[in-house]
Amino acid sequence: MKRLHLFPLALLLAAAIATPGCHGNAGQPATAGDQGQQQQAGTTPSPMGPELPGTVIAIIENHPAARPQSGLEKADLVYEAVTEGGITRFLAVFRRHAAAKIGPVRSVRIYFVEIAKAYAAPLAHCGGNADALEMIRRDRSFPDMDEIYNASPYFWRSRDRRAPHNLYTSTDLLIEGARAKGLSLGPPPALPEGETAGGNPAGSLKISFWRDRKYPNVVGWQYNGGRYLRFINNRPHLAEGGEQIAADNVTVLIATHRVVRKEEVQTEIAIPGQGPAMYFVGGRLFRGTWEKRSPEAHFQYTLAGGQPMKFHPGQTWIEIVASENDVTVTR
Repeated sequence: MKRLHLFPLALLLAAAIATPGCHGNAGQPATAGDQGQQQQAGTTPSPMGPELPGTVIAIIENHPAARPQSGLEKADLVYEAVTEGGITRFLAVFRRHAAAKIGPVRSVRIYFVEIAKAYAAPLAHCGGNADALEMIRRDRSFPDMDEIYNASPYFWRSRDRRAPHNLYTSTDLLIEGARAKGLSLGPPPALPEGETAGGNPAGSLKISFWRDRKYPNVVGWQYNGGRYLRFINNRPHLAEGGEQIAADNVTVLIATHRVVRKEEVQTEIAIPGQGPAMYFVGGRLFRGTWEKRSPEAHFQYTLAGGQPMKFHPGQTWIEIVASENDVTVTR
């Protein structure tokens, strides 16, 4: 299975940066967001906090100009997948911990909508490509919170970054907005928890989302002290507060990718679908498969022997890649 690079790198990078409608006006936050920004100033949120009254979801970008991001360290689940030009984007699911600042928030892609549908939770984003927005429009029950079209009071623009890399929200604002719009908050995003016997020692892994020498995007995870520490291009991936992003579980899903030109250049990923899976838990690698039967269905994670995979309690990152050749594992 190979990733199809059908268009020049420069065109793909331009598509990743120039998403219509998300540029906004730098230094001009929305009213509710301005209040939220004032609440942020000079504060460092605690990594632990009271459980939220429901689940909310946000699309967070990973362009180099978006780093360090805010809120990823508080998410229960983070899905990472390529958008365009080898640049990845995150779908972050929040339930256990409040996040006073989430972002930069960017546009959605159809495979993120197809993942989010299973959570029945408000999805924060800033526009999207045509097929993603069409899917949202067709489903009147989808709990959509789009900064451009229907939820601008629940986002703000930071004055210390340039658009489009300066749009933020928070779990408080998303919950407030969902209630104001009559949207239901999602149920807890539970994964099966417990201990799984077996596996092979695996102290680290690297995922090559993009190997271009000028614009590499190589994600690393290193098991240390009971958690997996995250790296980008061999440097610690830090949250805005300065701490290194970490996870208790890392899952790699192999899914068919292709790059196509529709209204714009875009990546298509075969989700829903099925394929091989690699589960990194407790410093060990377990192999199996994944399946997602429909947008409304959750992913099912299975070991090679057919039994369900169980995860350690805590934060889980789910990396969606084109080929197992993109993943390097070391003991």
